[in-house]
Amino acid sequence: MRYAPPRLAWLPLLALTVAVCPGHAQSGPTPSTPNVVLRFHNGSVVQPAVLLDALEMETKLGKIAIPANEVRRIDFGFRLSDEDTKKLEKALRDLNSDKFQTREAATKTLISMGRLAYPAVVENSKNADLEMAKRVEIILKDIKSRVPADRLATRRTDVVRTSDCAVAGQITGAVLRVRCDLFGEVKIPVVQLRELRSLLPGGDIMVAVAASKYGNKATWMETEFEVSMGTRLQIVATGEINLDPLNQIGNTATRNITPAGTQRLTSGEGFMPGQLLGRIGTDGPTFVVGSKYDAPAPREGKLYLRIVTIEHANNVRADGSYQVRISSEPN
Repeated sequence: MRYAPPRLAWLPLLALTVAVCPGHAQSGPTPSTPNVVLRFHNGSVVQPAVLLDALEMETKLGKIAIPANEVRRIDFGFRLSDEDTKKLEKALRDLNSDKFQTREAATKTLISMGRLAYPAVVENSKNADLEMAKRVEIILKDIKSRVPADRLATRRTDVVRTSDCAVAGQITGAVLRVRCDLFGEVKIPVVQLRELRSLLPGGDIMVAVAASKYGNKATWMETEFEVSMGTRLQIVATGEINLDPLNQIGNTATRNITPAGTQRLTSGEGFMPGQLLGRIGTDGPTFVVGSKYDAPAPREGKLYLRIVTIEHANNVRADGSYQVRISSEPN
């Protein structure tokens, strides 16, 4: 059993929800059910654990059930607990109060709720009067200063990746039943979970990074891969690109470039042309991925990728793409 980082604010809740069910062996995991890593919104990570039940999901094509042993990854969508929903609704109402003290208290409540209040405050700003707009601006500015941009996503759907497909929808259960070494069988509220990832091969993802689209400084590819602290990030890139498909430069060194890049050209930005670059979070430092990257995760957040090109030279556009496999394992 490993924990990283050691901020386990949910442990009292888990202690209250431990449920030993000796009479329900038939609903337990099959021998092939993989161990998983559970990542919580408060930054806690628990591993290994085993998902015990099939996932019931509501999708646009109807209800489905995904067997536990097929689940490789779950990216949980934005949701609020009943308590937070009531708290948020009251604060939004009070923000329109005629009483100054009530408005001030509501502002502090929304700021303290952080990412939980962000989507509703943004929505509320669309029809705000001048007084309200000023308060909303203060609230949003404070939240953005404390919460990384990639944590402010408002996607409502859950995305479940299996061994051979991805399914988007809403997990209908309020809890996931899992078994872990320290606590035994426990029920974890879905609202507290940010990510579930299998430790089996297949929990990784494949993406194609197109040089024509992601071959400039300003445009990064959002991979949907969430990097967790306490894990090793592993990236393998293959393929070739052409840095000058229209032969504007007239240099054959622009052809058949791999993710490792080429030293025969210059990019003008401190990296070799053709190199695959990465960063974690929208504000994370840039690092060289190249053809292979295998190192402890320097921080947590969503992984972004782009390709170094020579676009600055006569507006040259690169062509081709790299195929990139992304995965992680316990560090």
